[in-house]
Parts: sequence; C-alpha cells; structure tokens
Amino acid sequence: MKEYILVKDYVKNKPVALVKSEYGVATVIAGDKSAEKVFIDGDPHNINRKYGFTLLGHSSCHPDIGCYIDTLGPVLDTEEKWKRAKQRTAKAKKAKELSKDDLVRIDNMLRNGVSQRKVAEAMGVSQSFVQRLVSSSPNEPVSCLLGEY
Repeated sequence: MKEYILVKDYVKNKPVALVKSEYGVATVIAGDKSAEKVFIDGDPHNINRKYGFTLLGHSSCHPDIGCYIDTLGPVLDTEEKWKRAKQRTAKAKKAKELSKDDLVRIDNMLRNGVSQRKVAEAMGVSQSFVQRLVSSSPNEPVSCLLGEY
C-alpha cells in the first residue's frame, strides 16, 4: 500500500522532504534526497531523533501532497544543492561588485523594455537583485539613485 509521508526537521521546524513509501521502498518525490536514509524497508525510523514523520495519506490526490510538492520543490541531492549554493554566492558577489556604469546599463536595458530576467542573465546577477533595484525607486529611473538626474 502506498503511503505519502512528510519528513520534518525538528531542529529547524520545517519540512525537509515528501516521501512515497510503497512495497518496502521509500522514494523521495520532493525535497532533500538524503531523507531516504531515515527509511528502513520503507518504514520511517528516527535514528538520530532529528526528524519527525507525518502520514499525509494513502492517495496522491490528497491536497496537502500537492502543496508540499510545490513548497519543497524538486528532489535535490547534496551535489545539486552545493552547485546551486555556489551559483547564488557568485551572483551575490557579482551584484556587490557592480559599478555605477553597470547600474546605468541596467537602467537603460529596463527602460528599453528588456525583461528583468534577461537583464539579470546579461549582468550575471540574480533576478531578485534587479527587482529590488527597480522597486527601491518605483517612480524614478535607477540612475536617480546614483545622483545623475
């Protein structure tokens, strides 16, 4: 019988993974792939007392299952997490190193109708950085922040 089990981290007080247990095999369907390690023969075992388990149901039609899949995101192993963390760090570093000329270039690109996503890709920064830059002065161009107007 299928069981959909939510794995929660007691220390951080947040969900870690959503696991489907069927015929003695536990498979992570959302969240951190390392959560498979706390399942033995498809049953949850709290080996280090760090995790808690909540049975969500026996059918994939349960509304909470879809909600947790959206919240936890795709299955990630340690290497993928490390790779994404490096990318985030590189983008944050690039954002801190932007010059006034770069900010003016971002402003010009946005005023010419280029999307925030495309601007972020072109400049090597995160889309959230571009959005914060725009929202910090909603009625004025980014260049105003630099004292050019």
